[in-house]
Amino acid sequence: MTGTVSYFTGTASLQGVGGPETYHGIDRETRVKSTSSGCIFVGFEPFVFPANNAAVRLWTNVFGYQRGGYTGIYPTEHEAQEIIKAADTINVSQLDDYYEFVTEDISVQLDTLEFYRYRYYGKSLDKVIGKTVDNECFIFQRLDLEESDDKAVYIVDIKNKRLLTQYFDYY
Repeated sequence: MTGTVSYFTGTASLQGVGGPETYHGIDRETRVKSTSSGCIFVGFEPFVFPANNAAVRLWTNVFGYQRGGYTGIYPTEHEAQEIIKAADTINVSQLDDYYEFVTEDISVQLDTLEFYRYRYYGKSLDKVIGKTVDNECFIFQRLDLEESDDKAVYIVDIKNKRLLTQYFDYY
């Protein structure tokens, strides 16, 4: 029931159990948030989560993405890695609560709270390699960290200034 109501009100999410990095961002198939109840299994999850997720997937298949959902290009991990190979080096500046990436085509902003939501370190973002795709999403990878640090590929929804997903380097 909750999956149906939340889909039609534009607040749906796919629910699961696990660490926060497992459930960060927007699901590529349904374009709704992936959320987690945490890494501790309480007991109600097998009864609630599958029904919620099935309803969200059903209504997405019948009516399309929920109201307010991201409808732009959403590359797979492999596609994003290929795009990064042809990306440009970009200096990053911070404007209030946003990081700003200025490319030849467009200025992209990313909410810093969104970027650091599931991070255990607070290293600032200074330099990336990045590329815009059809002015809908911006794909980047950090260049400002040591070789042993995070080399994930990030995808940003340009319009809403939010992180769509991150593809981790340790998969």
